[in-house]
Amino acid sequence: MRFRLPCFLFFLCLVAYFVPNHLRKKEQNPPVGVYIAFMGLAAAIVSLRKEPSVIEKALWVALITTLMFAEVRNAYVENAAQLAKFKATQEGLDATARGIRTVGDNTGTLVSMATLAMPKLTEFNLKLIDVRKDIATLKKGSPKEREAQQQADSISDALKALGLAPILVQQLRDWFPRLQMRREDINSDRMSEVGQYTVAHPDDSEGANRIHQKWDAEDHKANEQSDADLKVLMANAEFVCRALLKWVPPQLQNASDQTMEQKFAQAQHDLKGVDPMQDAAYLENLIRRVRPPM
Repeated sequence: MRFRLPCFLFFLCLVAYFVPNHLRKKEQNPPVGVYIAFMGLAAAIVSLRKEPSVIEKALWVALITTLMFAEVRNAYVENAAQLAKFKATQEGLDATARGIRTVGDNTGTLVSMATLAMPKLTEFNLKLIDVRKDIATLKKGSPKEREAQQQADSISDALKALGLAPILVQQLRDWFPRLQMRREDINSDRMSEVGQYTVAHPDDSEGANRIHQKWDAEDHKANEQSDADLKVLMANAEFVCRALLKWVPPQLQNASDQTMEQKFAQAQHDLKGVDPMQDAAYLENLIRRVRPPM
């Protein structure tokens, strides 16, 4: 009988040592304070024991000490996890704030570009109305009717391009900041997950590498989607360039006009050498040089 309690206490010491370690490896740590509750229970039972043996006292001390170390380690794990989450959240908020400032600046550009394009849109629209009235009075299929119809189509394309161009300029200027925001979000999530995993599994480098590989794939996917979006913008830029260059007077044309349309067409297949900010500046300048028909 006198050996049953010491054996049971020895068994409890083993449980107090191995169970917290197992839970830590499984990332199923109990809330902070659970082990303290067990320590309090053990201390209460000890106080009820009358004249315990030296071995029993030593086992009670070992049990309480094991629980104390488990609680301290659990507190460190919980603290490290909270710090990792806080750091990731702070980095995400900082990235979002930078992105909002950048997009906000570009939104101001959109307003100014729309203000610039509005009078031109009005003049092109009035001219289109006049040309269509003339088409109605011309003999169907005659050279003059075909010439007037070509002019109407050209004016219609210019109207579409002028409506699209301000938005396109903003999208080109937003392209890299948005990509950067996405990359920072991915990196923040990566660091948060790796940090929490490393705290829970300090000796498992392979597990951390698997997490990095997962987020590398997410980063690659984000880059591919961003490139696909940029190719769509290049297709829109080609249309805008082709439609508006017809309405730029010879004295306002420059050497780059001869190559930009071709560059936009090529960029739809190969983005090498594409500079969205430079292309946005060119399109903005192109809008300024457009002159509506008299």
